Amino acid sequence: MINRARLLADLQAQVTQVEADLHAQLGVLPEVEKRLRAEHKGAFDAKRTAASAAEWIGERVTQAAVAWVLASVHRGSSTCFPGRREGTPTWQYATTYT
Repeated sequence: MINRARLLADLQAQVTQVEADLHAQLGVLPEVEKRLRAEHKGAFDAKRTAASAAEWIGERVTQAAVAWVLASVHRGSSTCFPGRREGTPTWQYATTYT
């Protein structure tokens, strides 16, 4: 049987790590942040959001991180998470959640 509490805690930790990585990438790739700010302006001007640009971008980063982690979960006896080793994206396999 799956240990749901442990799985949830591990997935939440992975989301936090991916969020941090994505925020760091915004600092390295100013064109991405510029595009996100333009998307925010369009949404703000169309009154689809009242959030500040920083809040809106933060929400987009969280959505992307959650999508990445959920897409990384494989059926079967092991779960696959995006990870980092020496700054290079790698795949790390977590233990079985039983």
